[in-house]
Amino acid sequence: MKEMDVKDASRAAGEPDISVIVPAYNAEPWITETLHSVLDQTIDPAAYEIIVVDNGSQDHTLKVASEVLRSAPTRVILSNESQRGPSHARNHGMRLACGSWIQFLDADDLLHRDKLVNQLNFAQTCSSDVALVYSKWQDLDTRIKTRGTKVAPILPDLDHTATVTLVRSLISDAGFIPTGSQLFRRSALTDVGGYKAVGIIEDVDLYIRIAMAGWRFAHCSSPEPYFFYRRHEGSLSTRSTTAFADGVVRNAALVESWARKRKILDQPLSTRLITCYFQAARVFAECDWARFDSVVERIENLSGEVIPPGPRALTVLSKLVGYKTAERVALSWRRLKRLA
Repeated sequence: MKEMDVKDASRAAGEPDISVIVPAYNAEPWITETLHSVLDQTIDPAAYEIIVVDNGSQDHTLKVASEVLRSAPTRVILSNESQRGPSHARNHGMRLACGSWIQFLDADDLLHRDKLVNQLNFAQTCSSDVALVYSKWQDLDTRIKTRGTKVAPILPDLDHTATVTLVRSLISDAGFIPTGSQLFRRSALTDVGGYKAVGIIEDVDLYIRIAMAGWRFAHCSSPEPYFFYRRHEGSLSTRSTTAFADGVVRNAALVESWARKRKILDQPLSTRLITCYFQAARVFAECDWARFDSVVERIENLSGEVIPPGPRALTVLSKLVGYKTAERVALSWRRLKRLA
């Protein structure tokens, strides 16, 4: 491992409030724009530092980052290490960080220019049990040719009523908080051991563990999206639907185990878990019947029956011939349509 402290601007106030941690792997096409979105922040440069962790890139990611940040008006650290995955890179960046608040930013995503100043100001008014603050975010899907089309901003739909309701909303599609759209309290990340190298959707795993540890999340109101999530062919979440389904099952199983141990597995949470398991089962029906059977067993343990909520034809057929047979029929039908 090699760290290069490129610039250490004098800061009369001491250490920065925020550490912006950018894990990067073969990010040469994106990282210039990403880093400029940090440098263009309206916050005082003395209030933040930038840490780029190159994760064994085979292109010129680190060289490009160094050139972009050469005249940065704030402290910059460039770290070069072997490829060990984004979770390790984020945790390593956190170990190098000085800030009490952490801004993770993947090397292909972007920040609104007012994100750091507004989220930090809000975070500093929150009680000490708030682990992260979140705001609206927006998709930038470069796989779509009509990239200029305006995509509506998204506000994560989180239920803050109790720990169990927060955890339940974190495993719903509507509760998704993309990495980078929030600002983390560093002590909360340390409390749960940071990221775990569990595979795709490791960010949701982190949110779940933070919530289960009793930390709270707080919504920082924003007139515009403060974060822009770039989806492209190289994005981890687009590479493998099977790996994504594995992550869905893993996170749901984590929540189920936690709820069973505490005897708080109520009907709304059971319903949400079943939805997650059915989502994965449909993917596994395309490629792995052993994993399909394993997920179906989880559904049976929760509901006693295995009737998918949709599509309607699959629901009706499952009631007649059983879910597995219905999925086999649906799979054959989809394959016929592809050949047509």
